Amino acid sequence: MKTNGSTCRLHFNFFLQAEDGIRELVRSRGLGDVYKRQELKYLLAILNSTYAKYFLKSVRRSQIGIYPDDIKKIPVSVVEKNIQEPFCILVDYIMFINKCNKTIIENLENKTIAAEFDRVLDYMVLELYFNSEMKKNNLSFIQESKSILKPINQLDDEDEKKDIIIQCYNTMTNSSSSIRNNISLANIKLEHIIKEIRRN
Repeated sequence: MKTNGSTCRLHFNFFLQAEDGIRELVRSRGLGDVYKRQELKYLLAILNSTYAKYFLKSVRRSQIGIYPDDIKKIPVSVVEKNIQEPFCILVDYIMFINKCNKTIIENLENKTIAAEFDRVLDYMVLELYFNSEMKKNNLSFIQESKSILKPINQLDDEDEKKDIIIQCYNTMTNSSSSIRNNISLANIKLEHIIKEIRRN
């Protein structure tokens, strides 16, 4: 990343992540190269992130639409399965919420719950792209999420799925939540990065 006054140019580097953390800095491979070797829900989380939209706007060939070849250029972090897992779980939560006809939490719209999980996913994706900046500022989203999230993809009972989602939502939005506090800190300490990504 280079800064020049208020202008911030973001480079599309990823960190190759081993089970015990960052192993080495590498230029990530495009989506077209890695999609068969990564969990589809993990890829879905990246594709729907603010950073992916920022990247596409910077590389797309047309201002009218986006071509499939443009999407294939999106850099994807090749990480271990245990790193992909919290991304996949949150995608499961959002997909389940979006299919629910009734509100999961009384007096709270389902889209509000889904938006909160989507917001956390966005910061988890940013951690993949800007891991060194996150570590330098003692910010963690992926590991913090892993300690909270519980998978629902193997459950048949709809109420059990709802209970898990409600518990996770309440934990994440609690005033003492480390994830909530890290989001607030990231917006301050990484303001130059986040503003540039959201500007487009």
